[in-house]
Amino acid sequence: MFKYYLCVNRKKSYLLVAVLLFCTLVAALLFNLPGILRDQLEARFASAGFELQSMRVTSLGLNAASISGMQLRSAEDGMLIKLSQVRLGYQPGELLSGYINSLEIGSMEVHLPDSGSHSVMQQLRQLRTLLDEDWRGRVPVRQAAVAHFAVYRGEQANPLLSVQLNFSNRDNLLQGEILLFPQQQHQRFLQLQQRGGGEWLLEATDRDQQPVLSATLQLQKSSPLTIRLHTNLQELRAWGALFQIPFPPHQAQMDVTLSLVPDFDKLEVGFELDGMLEQVNDETLQLQRADLSARGEIQLQQDQRSVQIETASSMTLYGLKRGPITSEELKINSTAHFVINESGLQGVFDSGLQMHARQFKYQDVLLQRVDMNSTQQQTFAWQSGSGWVMGASRVVINHQGVNAGSVKTGAGSLDLNHGEWRFPLTQMTPYEISGQVQQVEFGRTKFAGVELQSMGKVYWQESRPVSALHGDVDLRSASISRGDLNIRKARFIASGKVDVTDDDLTGELDAGAQLQSGGMQIKDVSVKSMQMKSTKTQNFSLNSNANDSSDVLWSFGENRFEIEHRGVASSAMALAAGSIELKSDSWSYPLRQNLSGDVKMPAVTVKSDKSAYTFGSTQGEFEVDGKLLTIDATTRYKATATGLRLKIEQSLQQGAGTLSFNSKAQSLEKLGRAMKRITTAWPQELLVATGTAKFDGSVAWDGGLQESRVDISVSKGGGRYAEVYFSGLNTDFKFDLYPKIEGRAKKISIKLIDIGVPISGLSASLRLEWPKKAKKPVMTFSNLKLSLLKGRVTGKRMRIDLNRRNHDFTLALHHLDIAEIVRLHGFAGLNAAGKVSGTIPVRLGPKGVSVRKGRIRADKPGGTISYVPDEKGKVLKSASLQSEILLNLLRDFRYDVLDAETEYKTDGQLLMKMQLIGKSPQEFKEHPVHLNLTLDQNILSLLESLRSVNGLNERIDKRVRQTYKQ
Repeated sequence: MFKYYLCVNRKKSYLLVAVLLFCTLVAALLFNLPGILRDQLEARFASAGFELQSMRVTSLGLNAASISGMQLRSAEDGMLIKLSQVRLGYQPGELLSGYINSLEIGSMEVHLPDSGSHSVMQQLRQLRTLLDEDWRGRVPVRQAAVAHFAVYRGEQANPLLSVQLNFSNRDNLLQGEILLFPQQQHQRFLQLQQRGGGEWLLEATDRDQQPVLSATLQLQKSSPLTIRLHTNLQELRAWGALFQIPFPPHQAQMDVTLSLVPDFDKLEVGFELDGMLEQVNDETLQLQRADLSARGEIQLQQDQRSVQIETASSMTLYGLKRGPITSEELKINSTAHFVINESGLQGVFDSGLQMHARQFKYQDVLLQRVDMNSTQQQTFAWQSGSGWVMGASRVVINHQGVNAGSVKTGAGSLDLNHGEWRFPLTQMTPYEISGQVQQVEFGRTKFAGVELQSMGKVYWQESRPVSALHGDVDLRSASISRGDLNIRKARFIASGKVDVTDDDLTGELDAGAQLQSGGMQIKDVSVKSMQMKSTKTQNFSLNSNANDSSDVLWSFGENRFEIEHRGVASSAMALAAGSIELKSDSWSYPLRQNLSGDVKMPAVTVKSDKSAYTFGSTQGEFEVDGKLLTIDATTRYKATATGLRLKIEQSLQQGAGTLSFNSKAQSLEKLGRAMKRITTAWPQELLVATGTAKFDGSVAWDGGLQESRVDISVSKGGGRYAEVYFSGLNTDFKFDLYPKIEGRAKKISIKLIDIGVPISGLSASLRLEWPKKAKKPVMTFSNLKLSLLKGRVTGKRMRIDLNRRNHDFTLALHHLDIAEIVRLHGFAGLNAAGKVSGTIPVRLGPKGVSVRKGRIRADKPGGTISYVPDEKGKVLKSASLQSEILLNLLRDFRYDVLDAETEYKTDGQLLMKMQLIGKSPQEFKEHPVHLNLTLDQNILSLLESLRSVNGLNERIDKRVRQTYKQ
């Protein structure tokens, strides 16, 4: 029994010793936990490259400890980390295996070194190392929180970053949370998760911890670091104030994938960027979607403070609308290399920068299929506070057409060479531009083969797209057409400036601006070539808000132009080469008021058919009322020195127009001398000494010549035709030149004609006709009346057809005084009384005037003849008995019948056979006496002798008598 009891008690003693030893070990462990914790932390920090410089550990029981005065120093770059108010919670068993259940840090300060020795490449290497490891098993803390985390540059007082941190490593998921703006109501969170080795998720959330930005970081074989980013800019905008990033105000969704391939030895990083942006919609920018793709390389510089980037990128914008710019699809391809440093960036776009749009619209200007390609490098730079600086470049722009409402074009190309410009737009940019377009339609006006060249300077202001433009322009067009207007080889050359305001465009063209044309056709009016040049500065303005129904679109100031042309021709007339001086007052387009000005044309030659008419200086005024052009001018016909006043009215919508002219009274003497020089149709034997003439005429056209006429008024004309003198010529002759040639004078009157005997009171009407253009005219005189020998001569109708050799008509004699006839012949001692009437058939032939079978009879009751011969007569009396009887009968012969038949030959010889029946109271009181007499005399010689003896009739105009004094 005792032996059994002893064995039992011995076993109990061994168990008690074991229990006591365990308790002793546990107590020793508990009292030495701070040392174990320090060893664990120091080993952990050392493996991470940090030296634990100081730390005080205090045990707070079996499950907690506190740390104060903890400082860590990075062995590589000297970065210093200070921690205070650190409290740890743990389980003794887990602590032995290196795990801490909870970690609370009151303050954690990270002081970055001033030297900047921590390079971007080094941080990228650390990031790759961080991503490459599975930190879920390496982070020894289950739960961690930092009440105040701040990052400083060296010993600077103000932190670069101040946040609140929380971390958790539970359930095989490492995740962290960064609280931004911890002292503000609008707090924002950053959350990160490690789901496995090489894959991290980063999210930015709002106050309710709803994610607004999501980024996935992955390590792959082809691209060691890939970042996928998804965000909503509407929510992300609240983050902009923290990082001082001016996020745009639109509501956009963005998905971006960035792949990085670092080469740590060469300090290079290759990258690929693919992304999409959609649902951009705000006041300044609307965009349905944007696709972005970029490839390139990042080269870190030796100073570690700048990077050099080379990239080839492609971006496509869908449904773009930015201010006045819209495009359904816009593609941009570029290759660039640039350097980013602390002050900004600077670089170069390589030649070949491309932009393509199926449609591109600026305000109301729509371009179809636009391609833009740069042909040389372009530098660019950006600095904070000063904006962008873009260097000089050359760009070729091709398009398939432009539609600007009233302006439409066909396909064309543009070569633009510009100098440096800045954004925001300020200062000045020089430019050169050239291009061509197949055709342009401006309303009803069509341009074909348009070429443009221009160079100058663009002056910018930040508040406007363009502030001012100074330069010159050379615009050419192979043809311009508008309705019936056609212009060939048109060219516009000008220099000037344009200023741009909010609603208006104002400017001025320097003197010397030119408009040239190789030829012009307006209906049937053609101009061989012309050049219009301004002689003074031309001011103009454009109201961009104007509309055709109410407002003025263009406004122009007054100007003076010189127009030179090589000839104008139409179906009606032709204008020889010459020059025109034109002065215009201020006017606007569309015309809301009349446009008026002055016009001057020196030395104008007008050609009609085969004749040429030269005019002296032509000057006057013009007026345009929107539909009608009116010109009032004065000119002088050089050949006749005739001063004319012109009025031209031309419809601007149709081809219809009129020209009317009139002259002041002009000397017939000077006009006659001039007419002899300029035309063989003027009778060379006609000499004019006195009188005046006035002209009044008109021309009308409508597509072609419609009618043309001239009226000639002659007043108090006097002169000589061959040996016939006249004065007191008055007539109004109306002459139609088109569509048929004819003339008429209701009355031609001549006060006095002296052919050796006076003819007075001549009057007649005249009609002049050209049956056919190839024929000579036909003249018809009607109602001829004149006074002769105290009687009258009349002619009812005298038709003279110059296409025939002979012209026949009849003159009627009324009550010619026989006493006057006897007196003209000058028979001494012969007296006669009585009057005769009759008819004279006249023929005008090639050799002159002739009369056959003219008939003259005495008027009732007859007359008397008394012949008392002088000494010569007595000789005749003694010659024969018959002569004596005849003389006795004629001493007092009273006739009842006088019947004479006349013949007149072209040589002036008059043969008259007379039969007289009457009584002679002295010889044969009861028996009638029949006398047959024959008169044979040369009338021309008689008239010539009468003129020699008597001279010109005293009633002939005094000026005529003085001019042709015998």
